[in-house]
Amino acid sequence: MHSVNFDVNNQMVVKNAISPAAARAASTNGTAIDCARTGAGSQRVKSVTFAFTTGTLTDGTYTLSIEESDASGSGYAAVPAARLSNSVGTIAATADDTAYSLSCMPAKRYVRLVVTAAGTTTGGIYSATAFLHVD
Repeated sequence: MHSVNFDVNNQMVVKNAISPAAARAASTNGTAIDCARTGAGSQRVKSVTFAFTTGTLTDGTYTLSIEESDASGSGYAAVPAARLSNSVGTIAATADDTAYSLSCMPAKRYVRLVVTAAGTTTGGIYSATAFLHVD
């Protein structure tokens, strides 16, 4: 019998990126995710995957991007395409109850998911979780 030696709890850290809330009609900057690992036995964050989940989207379109910065509160810029593992494209209001993922290899200490809303009046319900993959 083949045995797999994989302990997901020691190779992944899960953090809230965008809390579920009432419908949002405006664009949203997600929570700053700290990619620094300090202390005894610390591990390097080699990539971050954001899982974005929609609830009811009533109107408009939504575009996902990842930004990074050396500081948690300012200086964010888009992660270059060369360090993104995939793209999502535009999410239409018809994409209720759907999950998407977007990943990057961070070069700076902080990353965040950005949801750019366009053509919204009442908006939509969505949330996101960050999965930090460590060595």
